[in-house]
Amino acid sequence: GGIDDSGKAVMGAVNNGVDERTAAHIFDEVSQFAGYAFNKSHAACYTFVGYQTAYLKYYYPVEFMTATLNSFLGDLDKMRFYTAACSAMGIKVNPPDVNHSGGVFSIEEDNSIRIGISAIKNVGDSVALQIEGERMAHGPFKSFDDFVTRCAAIGIGRQVIQSLTLAGALDSFGYTRAAVMSAVTNEYDKLLSSSRSNLAGQLTLFDFGDDPSVGQQITVPPVEEFPVGTKLAYEKEMVGIYLTGHPLTPFTETIGKLITFDMNDAADIESVYGAEALDDDKPVCMSALITAKKVGYTKRKKMIVTLTCDDLAGSYDVIAMGLPLERCSNLLEPGNALIITGKRHLRREGRMSLYLDSAFAMPDDEGKINSVLAAPSVRYAKKVKNDYGDDIGYQKPDRRKEKKPDEPYNEENAGRTVIVEYSGTPGMPEYARLLSFCAFFHGTSPVKVIFSSDGSYVMLDEVCNIDAGWAVLQRLRDLKYVSNVSVEGGETNG
Repeated sequence: GGIDDSGKAVMGAVNNGVDERTAAHIFDEVSQFAGYAFNKSHAACYTFVGYQTAYLKYYYPVEFMTATLNSFLGDLDKMRFYTAACSAMGIKVNPPDVNHSGGVFSIEEDNSIRIGISAIKNVGDSVALQIEGERMAHGPFKSFDDFVTRCAAIGIGRQVIQSLTLAGALDSFGYTRAAVMSAVTNEYDKLLSSSRSNLAGQLTLFDFGDDPSVGQQITVPPVEEFPVGTKLAYEKEMVGIYLTGHPLTPFTETIGKLITFDMNDAADIESVYGAEALDDDKPVCMSALITAKKVGYTKRKKMIVTLTCDDLAGSYDVIAMGLPLERCSNLLEPGNALIITGKRHLRREGRMSLYLDSAFAMPDDEGKINSVLAAPSVRYAKKVKNDYGDDIGYQKPDRRKEKKPDEPYNEENAGRTVIVEYSGTPGMPEYARLLSFCAFFHGTSPVKVIFSSDGSYVMLDEVCNIDAGWAVLQRLRDLKYVSNVSVEGGETNG
């Protein structure tokens, strides 16, 4: 028994006919449950917000995705993911345009989404507001000359005009981006050499002639457009995503025949299991457009090359060293489109990468495709995918110990009891975290916690039944005071 908060005596379980051992057991379980439980009102709030979110996405998809994109301004990986999601949902995402874009993502009359000009490199919020304000106050920009003249009047400089050009925000004026870039550069150089204008200590670009009140038209030379690859590379540099295409798009069919994994798969795994699930050394085959290359050296003076690569869904890194680097060094240059194999890995900053095994120039005919398919590393990646599926069913090699027969590495563990050997005590904060972890990764497998100190054990409440997938149990092993995790076939919660 005991005393409640009001000072009233409360009859204990023993006084109500329950034996002391059973009462103590019930109390222990209730106490443990309190470490991870939250009240119904909290659960109801989460459920209601989840329902509202699902409702908005289903019935107002354009508005929902526009708001989502605006919430991730500046996060290039998220922007890439959600613009790709828009395409999958049938929502068109338009490039930025100085006559249509606001500062942020906005909805067009045709129910498409327009990228805001503040997302462009070197533009930013304040300049975007200046351009939008000028357009709202004095009407749309009628021509390129009208645009630069009005921008010069409000103090917008050359670098901003160049960035807008390379991002495609001036395409509606009818000139090629290469021609506009040439015009801006030449006129600025002319202005610089004649030293006719100096506003607040900074050259402003477009003040022409001896009489500052008379505007001189800017001559746009007939220059052919940049090569497609260069044009797309500038888009990626300025906005962080490809706007008018993707360099790998011509190889879509070939890529579909060869790869076993892409960044869409990575995003799906991360959303369900957490980014750590990608740190499993699983052999994969991916497409790669090399966008950057960095050369370094290990402590033993061995060369190591870090590549930044894009596939059709996102960006990731490739680490090349040793024999694979020696074999493939001629292919590992920016601008090259490749098929690569390697073991997926998570870098310290949480970015997915591959340790390179092999690389092949992107094949452009059936014979070359078959040659890549016959390569041992590609065949092995295909076999791993066939054996373990698309996501996390692969066992990360652990050379420190041999795999025990009952260790959980596939779906066959579903429903079996997970045994956790725990070296701490139930009163520790880390034990509450263990309970919260099990509740968060809820599944069908009961959990039995064995305390190493005295050999006693407890079967956790059903709310702590865990997903016995390989990636979840790997993360469970990383918790403090968890000394071992195994699976016991056939045991049930009792």
